[in-house]
Amino acid sequence: MKKSITSTILILIISAIFSLGCKVLKSNVVSEKSDPKETYLNALKKLNEAKFFNMEENLPEYNQNKSIKFIAPDKMTRYFISKSDNISSNTIWIGKTTYDTGEVDSKALSQTPYQKREEVRPIEMKDNLSAVLGGLYSRVEKGQVTDVVFLSKENIDGKEVFSYMGPSRVVISVSPDTGLPIQIVEKDGSKRTLKFDYDKEPKIEVPTNVK
Repeated sequence: MKKSITSTILILIISAIFSLGCKVLKSNVVSEKSDPKETYLNALKKLNEAKFFNMEENLPEYNQNKSIKFIAPDKMTRYFISKSDNISSNTIWIGKTTYDTGEVDSKALSQTPYQKREEVRPIEMKDNLSAVLGGLYSRVEKGQVTDVVFLSKENIDGKEVFSYMGPSRVVISVSPDTGLPIQIVEKDGSKRTLKFDYDKEPKIEVPTNVK
């Protein structure tokens, strides 16, 4: 009888621990009560520290799009297309080596060989994003990000997010589960939109058609 009672108590304890663990795993990193500035800055930090991501960039002012795949610390691909000019390019960074097709007619891109060149240092995603976002990372590092406001809880491509507006009216929409940015939008200027996906690690390899 004692063994039976002990076993029952043990099972109940294990169940309680498991239940508590599940609740902890499901708890959100970000909520509507989170500090806006801290959430905004943490989102950029988490993005810079991400092991990999896929990003789609839309620049409506120039009718241009980019697809970027990144694997930390120094692998990245960028596909660029200008729909107005019907021009495209592919660039691959692996360590200090860059493979680039240059801008060519979109129809000829798949047949265009890559040019290989060596860089002074490996690609850093922070540098790339800072250029895209008008030096936002630089302002973050210098402590120049002050006014950040919570905008709303919304849904982007089926994902629940919390959106915050920071310097130069750059809006970052953050996943409540991870604190990572799902979307970044420039409300002024170019009206650029960046969408991020972290579900599947991209494949980045040395191209076979190198000139």
